[in-house]
Amino acid sequence: MSNGLIKMNIAGKMIQLTFGMMAVEEIGNRQAGGTPGWFKLITDVVYGGYLNDQYLEGKAPEMSYRDIAGYVDEMVAQKDNQLEDIFKCFADSKA
Repeated sequence: MSNGLIKMNIAGKMIQLTFGMMAVEEIGNRQAGGTPGWFKLITDVVYGGYLNDQYLEGKAPEMSYRDIAGYVDEMVAQKDNQLEDIFKCFADSKA
């Protein structure tokens, strides 16, 4: 984890999240459109970082917001410490 970049394991596949301005914009747009809560916030952060990374790589996202929300739900249920690392990476990023 460094400078707004972090890898996470989702269903046995490593994906990279990149927290840049595009991620911040995506998170802000999603937070403005609904009732903020911890679960929605972490899902928005993961999805924003995922979209930002896919954009920078020139790829179309393979996972939907629903997919990410399902994985985050599993991580919360399992008390997966990746979520803490993701929040820290986002907070420490330059975005």
